[in-house]
Amino acid sequence: MKFGGTSVGDAACIARTAQIIAKAAKESNCIAVVSALSGVTNRLIEAAKKAQAGNTGEAAALVDALRQQHEVALAILIRREKKRARIRQRMEEVLAEGRRLCEGTALLRNSRRAPSTRFRAWGKGSPAPLVAQQ
Repeated sequence: MKFGGTSVGDAACIARTAQIIAKAAKESNCIAVVSALSGVTNRLIEAAKKAQAGNTGEAAALVDALRQQHEVALAILIRREKKRARIRQRMEEVLAEGRRLCEGTALLRNSRRAPSTRFRAWGKGSPAPLVAQQ
């Protein structure tokens, strides 16, 4: 099973996806792959382009928007603060990696190699901890 985009677009969608996975797991063995939240891939590509153009501030702002999007889902989905703090820590690690990727891309902006593939790969697994905790 693979879920991404609108099927993990917001907290309600993530909760519904988690229910589908849980039901399937009760019926038989299953593997679930969770991709980026709705709109994340487009923001990642935009951040890559901004960084490649040397606009680190704008790229960082896009990463911060991703943080906010994930924080909203986290606050709605995970009620217990201790569990929420663990997931938030993991999200912050992933987001820090994204900021470093933006900074590194901006430094190497004259490179012919487009960074958008690395940015897309970086964000694809971002909702996985939210789904797993449902």
